Amino acid sequence: MLLDVIGVMLVFGEYHLFGGNELFLVGLWPLFGVSLVMVIVGRAIGFYDSFTRFFNFHELVRYGALLFGVSLTLMVVLGDYRLERLFVLFFSMALATIPYRFVIKYLFSLKSQTQVKTALLYGAGERGVFLKRSFFNSPHFKIVGFVDDDPQMKGRKIDGVYVYGLDDKLLAWMEKKEVKHVIFTTSKMSTARKDFLMNYFKDLRVQTYNLPPADVWAQRPPSAAQLKKIRIEDLLTREEIGIDVPANQSFYTGKTILVTGGAGSIGSELVRQLVGFAPKKVVVLDVNETALFHLQQELMDFSIISCVLMNVLDEGGLEGLFVQEGFDCVFHAAAFKHVSVVEDNPIQGVQNNALGTYRVAKKAIEHKVPKFVLVSTDKAVNPTNVMGASKRFCELMVAWMGGSHLETDFITTRFGNVLGSNGSVIPIFRKQIEAGGPVTLTHPDITRYFMTIPEASKLVLEACRIGKDNQVFVFDMGTPVRIIDLATNMISLSGFRPNEDIEIKIVGLRPGEKLYEELLLNTEEMLPSHNPHIFIAQKEVLSPEHLLLIQSVLDRLNEADFSDAMELIGLMKALIPEYKSNNSKFEVLDRV
Repeated sequence: MLLDVIGVMLVFGEYHLFGGNELFLVGLWPLFGVSLVMVIVGRAIGFYDSFTRFFNFHELVRYGALLFGVSLTLMVVLGDYRLERLFVLFFSMALATIPYRFVIKYLFSLKSQTQVKTALLYGAGERGVFLKRSFFNSPHFKIVGFVDDDPQMKGRKIDGVYVYGLDDKLLAWMEKKEVKHVIFTTSKMSTARKDFLMNYFKDLRVQTYNLPPADVWAQRPPSAAQLKKIRIEDLLTREEIGIDVPANQSFYTGKTILVTGGAGSIGSELVRQLVGFAPKKVVVLDVNETALFHLQQELMDFSIISCVLMNVLDEGGLEGLFVQEGFDCVFHAAAFKHVSVVEDNPIQGVQNNALGTYRVAKKAIEHKVPKFVLVSTDKAVNPTNVMGASKRFCELMVAWMGGSHLETDFITTRFGNVLGSNGSVIPIFRKQIEAGGPVTLTHPDITRYFMTIPEASKLVLEACRIGKDNQVFVFDMGTPVRIIDLATNMISLSGFRPNEDIEIKIVGLRPGEKLYEELLLNTEEMLPSHNPHIFIAQKEVLSPEHLLLIQSVLDRLNEADFSDAMELIGLMKALIPEYKSNNSKFEVLDRV
């Protein structure tokens, strides 16, 4: 506004020099009057609300109309209706107030030129065109073309830019234009096609982005901040696993539900999905105060959420909670899960995982809770570490408890690693890459099953609804992934060259770590369920000797001064003969 006032003053000076002396005979009020009118009208129409650096053709037209109106008003006030005088004033003010806007716009463009990313839009449909127009004059992305799989679109021009096919011509053009960014706009692409494209652009060292879901940007144009970088999760995600949403809605509506370990990776996602099914109440129990606080803040708009800071070993606290709430379902996800930590602290690890499970399950039986779901892991199958053995113990114990108490349906869910969980390999790799490397890997041949957190949580909810009578549900994890391939892909997707820009360093297997995970015991048979992604493992048949060993372990864990780790692990190996320690001090027990 100040610059416009100065510009108007310059116009009057110019007018005076070139024969417009009569304007000053009436005093200086026309000068201030014109300036005041311009500022008031410009502010009223919102012209001064925008940034000068984003001055465009649309604003140029609006501003031209403003100047013409001000010029006309001034001529009326002065009683001078000569047409040439009107045009002299108009063009004089335009010359004084418009060029500096383009100068400012140009200076800002020079400043941000290195930050603007030359990008392609993959998908020339309505979403793509909408996004292209949304990034007009964007300081973040410059859209230079479309790519589309439809051969009829190839070679056409949309909104001023060409549509290319995925061919050598595109590669040459991208190299010429130095295109290093591709934004995916379509939501109808198959997983197989997406996997191919991710690897295709990764090899070209091109960064890829996803357009957020339509419900995110439907009410406002998408911005650069909304674009999500393609994550390694996007490469691993299979075709969407569906569950029977209406059936689950009907099942969980009006129920009071307990989620132990509810602030953890799986537990918190269970809570997020449960609130969508309109339960009466969801009690979130966790010993991690910070994680519980963050979840509480995230879900503070849901009055049905109650957060309880409690250890699952607190028998008295559990009793009060079960009496107070009258639960319909219990999801038991509380556990120590880090292999190396539990291997170094076996008594504490087994006590939390095994004894904690026993106490929660016992309360479920005593208070006649209809459903109890144990969240287990593939590490419980042929375990090589204390953590995996403790979860296998929980599976056997739940089978024992469920077999003798028919009022509570005990259900076990077993699946592999979940992507992005706390302390998992992907967040660790991501931090290492951000730090410049090296990316540390324990063994080049190590493989793991992976599943996304929402996917695993959906299947746990489905298993609870359909499960009964001590059933063990095993989830379809797809094909196991080599961790070295995972590391390589993550480095490449970050725009670096593996073992050139970022080193991949082999550091050796950790205590208890195995090269590959399994989902079924040698004695188990996998049977189909109604859901093609959920299988039912053969039921456990426990002998009297099994029951005695389970009770012996629980008795030892209940002793306040118990400290003999070798005795504890020995009892567990007797109960779980397939438990063979790997790279651990407990290997000596396998030779006895």
